[in-house]
Amino acid sequence: MAPPKGDPIQDGEWDEVQVIPEDVADLPHFEMPLVKTPSLPPPTPASPLVTTVVTEVMEDESSIIEDLQDMAHLMLLDAPLARDEDENQEFLLDPQHRPTKDERRVIKVLKYMRFLICVAAIGGFTSGYSSGVLSGALLPLTRDFVMTPEQEELIVCGLISAGFLSSLAGGTINNKLGRRKTLIMAGTCFAVGGMTLLTAHHYVTLVVGEVLIGLAMGLESLTSPMYVSEVSKPSLRGMLVSSYALMVVCGQFFAGIVDGIFSSFDNGWRFMLGFTALPGTLMVCGYLQLPESPCWLVSAHQVERAKEVLDSIRSTDDEVLDEMQVIITSTRKNYRNEAKADSTLDQIRSMLSNPATRRALFLGCGMMVLQQGIGINTVMYYSATIYQMSGYSESQSIWLAALSSLSQIVGVVLSVIFVDKLGRRVLVLGSLVLISFCMLGLGASFYLARIGSSPVDLTSPLLDPDCASQPALLWNGITSYCYDCIQIDGCGFCQGACVQGDVFGPTEDTCPDDSYAKAACTNPYGWMPIVFMIGFLISYGVGMAGLPWTINSEIYPPSCKSRAISLSTGTMWLSNLVISTSFLTISSPGVLTTYGAFWMYATIALGGAGWLFVALPETKGLSFNEIERQFERPGDKIHDEEVISLHVPHSKTTYGSDVL
Repeated sequence: MAPPKGDPIQDGEWDEVQVIPEDVADLPHFEMPLVKTPSLPPPTPASPLVTTVVTEVMEDESSIIEDLQDMAHLMLLDAPLARDEDENQEFLLDPQHRPTKDERRVIKVLKYMRFLICVAAIGGFTSGYSSGVLSGALLPLTRDFVMTPEQEELIVCGLISAGFLSSLAGGTINNKLGRRKTLIMAGTCFAVGGMTLLTAHHYVTLVVGEVLIGLAMGLESLTSPMYVSEVSKPSLRGMLVSSYALMVVCGQFFAGIVDGIFSSFDNGWRFMLGFTALPGTLMVCGYLQLPESPCWLVSAHQVERAKEVLDSIRSTDDEVLDEMQVIITSTRKNYRNEAKADSTLDQIRSMLSNPATRRALFLGCGMMVLQQGIGINTVMYYSATIYQMSGYSESQSIWLAALSSLSQIVGVVLSVIFVDKLGRRVLVLGSLVLISFCMLGLGASFYLARIGSSPVDLTSPLLDPDCASQPALLWNGITSYCYDCIQIDGCGFCQGACVQGDVFGPTEDTCPDDSYAKAACTNPYGWMPIVFMIGFLISYGVGMAGLPWTINSEIYPPSCKSRAISLSTGTMWLSNLVISTSFLTISSPGVLTTYGAFWMYATIALGGAGWLFVALPETKGLSFNEIERQFERPGDKIHDEEVISLHVPHSKTTYGSDVL
């Protein structure tokens, strides 16, 4: 196809640029697409500082260091701005200089990225807060509503089950409505659920409110990382998605602080649970100001709108054209199977029939199972107990447990800093090895706490026969130490004997109260669990807290990303439900014991590191097409028996056809 006659730059016309995807350029029946791009005007002189900023922005976008320098420059640009009264334009430092169109575009894109971080942070913070606040609110809820243990479990299971179901349905919702509308829906559920809990006066209302919060958490945790990864620049993608994970942890930490503050107030649980409505409302307002994901727009055949969005969030026209080509090519590769898949089951079957997508799906779901299976919920559950074992009082242990989540925040901050320097693979593997070591240390801490506690005199006349032994799988079950004694319901330690009693004191008057122990025993190794718990939380934050979300948002082709991330997120919620409900049984003296459970988690972490060493590719700085090729293997079956054109209605731009 010959280019149009005349000089398009001098005539002020559009350039006809041929964009040929590499994988289809040599195939027959391929009509080379024509993409219209506006001619750029001759460059105008710029001040030295502006020239430096633009050069640094456009020189090397593969380096996260330079992108951070861009943001630092932008922060400097914001302060000393003057304003042109006639054109209402901002200009930099020198009143005589007006930024060029390209310079203003760079500044606008960087401001947009900063706004995107803030909005995504609100969503992550809200999910983190909602998942962490319930543990502290259950105690006053049980007292005010006189709930049975079964009713407590129903509230917790309602939250987790709703999150699981909405994460499974979220793939279909994302495909139909898009990322932006799905996140607005999630924010609305947060706001309505928070207001429902704030004004609840009946148990059923509590359950309804928690179900709404669970639905919101499932949709938000599925969609936010996906949306951020699709609209952010490849060089910033890892940092932005990891920043989302950071805010999830910050939300959990803030929930612990709120629980501690309002626990002493009448009806304090209303403020604990009702606070969710505020960030939920801010989340809705924020996403109303953001555009739709260009990847979803292309999959919905809205190619012109996708290009308009990319024009507003990329620094140069070359970036826009390159990314449009990548998105369209990747969408076409998977379009044939997706077009034939009508039901959800058919769509899953079509993903599994593609070898590269199947490998990516197994990796994503496996990482989500591993994230929950290495014991994070166990450590958070035992945090107060660990501090109490070290000699702190109950109230001090509760506050220290809330503050201990700061360790995880430190780890996630390190992940944000190094994710685009060292890469995803290094951080994930290093995180799992350190987690395994810390879990071995935690198990050893509990074992040493047992054998280091005071021995039980089996010949003492105070010894109660019902407290002398207990069912056991991996040990003899004989109550030999104070630690064994306090593990038995209805028993406590007194003057070398295991006697009947509860948290309030011994049942019999033969034991003085000042000699009775039920919550904790003497522990000369009390420092060990604190050290290993903090080490575990930092190690978890560096890799396994946020990077499974980052990797899942990157490894799937755009055409099936919603469905694939929906499955991986649903896998995470299901794993969370199974592990949370089985931990007390696994860690009981009759099964693995507490230290045995921690050693089991250490084994899982080490085994997971070995698996990911083989299965996990590096995705740092790669485009979606390049990441997809990481999962392709020689001998994969390629479907080339039919040709399908990607028809774009109401579009003046021709992107050609492709062999699918």
